[in-house]
Amino acid sequence: MVDTSERDRAVQALDAEKEARRRAELEAAQARLRYQMAVDECNRLRGEVARQTQQLEALRLKPRNSSAIIQGSFIIKTISGTVNWA
Repeated sequence: MVDTSERDRAVQALDAEKEARRRAELEAAQARLRYQMAVDECNRLRGEVARQTQQLEALRLKPRNSSAIIQGSFIIKTISGTVNWA
């Protein structure tokens, strides 16, 4: 009978290493996905800030008699007399 215990331990160690590598690759893929999702959300928010900034600038540039007055968290339109809650 041939003693294969050393070979068996080496195979076991190799299998454990393969499993550890598989888990590390999975964690890295998940981290890349979370990062990309965060980048996408950041870009979406930047676009929203840019749109809001443009709208605010457009309101500031309108002539005084037809412009909107911004007070707190709502906009009061001076011509129509309506209140639009932002």
